[in-house]
Amino acid sequence: LPIGDAWALKAVALSPDGRLLAVQRKKADWQETDKVDVYRVADGSLLDTVRGEGAVFSLDGRYLATLFDGLRLYPVAELGQGWEKRLPKSTLPWCGDANERCGLVFSPDGTLAAVVRAGQVDVYRVEDRKLVRQVSGWEADQYALPQVQFGVDGGQMVITTPALYDGQGNVRVKAQAILVDIASGEWVSKSEVEEGFAYWDGEQVGTFTWKAEGEMVPYRTKWMHPRMLISNKGEVKL
Repeated sequence: LPIGDAWALKAVALSPDGRLLAVQRKKADWQETDKVDVYRVADGSLLDTVRGEGAVFSLDGRYLATLFDGLRLYPVAELGQGWEKRLPKSTLPWCGDANERCGLVFSPDGTLAAVVRAGQVDVYRVEDRKLVRQVSGWEADQYALPQVQFGVDGGQMVITTPALYDGQGNVRVKAQAILVDIASGEWVSKSEVEEGFAYWDGEQVGTFTWKAEGEMVPYRTKWMHPRMLISNKGEVKL
């Protein structure tokens, strides 16, 4: 399938149960309205087309998120009716413009959603779109998003801020793993880490890193965006 260039969320997303595939439609020209096509994997048939750019499924499979005048959460159970007749009644705030990147991360149980910006993470309750926590305070690079991972029970999250580099490609500020208690908003801990992921396993902050084969200019690694998922059973998948 031809895909478009999703500048905020992923251009292609597979539902957790493997039944649906959401694909950012390739634009015929710049005036075409942003659309995401949702296909049935079993037979390749088109199930629905929704408004938005980029796609992310919640980990519990209940919602498909796209970016259009805000982060829209489409109930997966209602797909098939067409976006013209069924638009979400409420959305998460707008993020991502010409000068700002953004991301969206769901908690393992699907009840919380984190809107990720370079210098700020907003946590919302998915059911009523209510803001429950806002976290900021680290030195940020507007072109590099922090990685956000919820703990298994959703009570904590780890924000891994990317390393910052000077004009010569040398590390100016090391990457940091910040463990946050969502209910209070307090930083439980902060530690320097190598470039990679940090996650909370319920007892401690775990980390792992990756290295490219061969030589690579250090400051270019900030454009690498692998994804990690933590299941309700605590399983970690890269």
